[in-house]
Amino acid sequence: MTRWRLLNLLLLCAHFTMLSGCAKLAEPLLVRSDESDETLNFPAVIKRPDSDPIGAVLLIGGGYAHDEHWTVPGSYINDGETTPLTISGEPHTDAVFLSDALTSRGFVVMRYRLSGSPPGEPLMPVPIDRSIEIAREAMQALRAAEPVASERIVLVGHSLGALRAARIADAGVAGIVWLAPAYATAQPKNSVLAMEAAAQTLYDAADPHPEIDDFDGDGELDPWEITRWAIDAGLLGELPTTVASGTFPIDTVRELDIPLLALFGELDPITMHAPALSGEARCEVIVVKGLGHNLSEERGGLVGPITDETANVVAWWCEDIALNQPVAP
Repeated sequence: MTRWRLLNLLLLCAHFTMLSGCAKLAEPLLVRSDESDETLNFPAVIKRPDSDPIGAVLLIGGGYAHDEHWTVPGSYINDGETTPLTISGEPHTDAVFLSDALTSRGFVVMRYRLSGSPPGEPLMPVPIDRSIEIAREAMQALRAAEPVASERIVLVGHSLGALRAARIADAGVAGIVWLAPAYATAQPKNSVLAMEAAAQTLYDAADPHPEIDDFDGDGELDPWEITRWAIDAGLLGELPTTVASGTFPIDTVRELDIPLLALFGELDPITMHAPALSGEARCEVIVVKGLGHNLSEERGGLVGPITDETANVVAWWCEDIALNQPVAP
């Protein structure tokens, strides 16, 4: 599927209306994770549709710590001074919003907490390798709780959660959705510094007009498009061959031959991965104009909630994958 068709599809899905009141109340669940002699419980929430489910989705958050709702605080206080984070000044719970969109389409949805601290306490970062194991335990807990998850489970990972989704994927996974996937393909260690270096490289280039792909076709060269050009031209040095003690996520997905949807915001440096992913046989790529790393509006350094369009496209794609996934006899 071409990126043009996908962008048109995104506009079409913007007209879809998410159903309300069509899912049961979320139920608490615990993800048990063993490390040495210690057993830790990570709070999770599972939400079921009123009708028979067509599949199951595991939401895998980003960063090194997150709550089960993917909460973005409205502001934070440092040394007695309040700094706003969101456009409205109110917190956002993007995982709840995604969960509602997916249960309205007939999915069982599970989201879990990734933090070494109990609920109500400040989030404590978890090492990346440990976080992957917790994600795997969460997938196993979902499969144990929902028989449909054994045949039709889709993993949805945001940012660093995309890497976790790739690492825990197996032959029983029907599809994967990446939202602003960090380290999706080989890249310099820091994407922001890479973008700055690419811009300087272009400024210093002997050829004032090198061939740079306008990937999103908007008639302008975005910083991430320049970064992609510099990476492909070998102008940012030798790239690492591994990330977080393993292969890059796209290598894992390619090996498992799993359908993949990758959604990016045009304002996000991570979108430099979009052109590289577009050449993959089973990967569909969407770049949404005007959105940032959270697939939300950004204004003056502040962020909005994940957009309706993003949630609807994710739900539509998961539904299409689940309904067309062969079920073992």
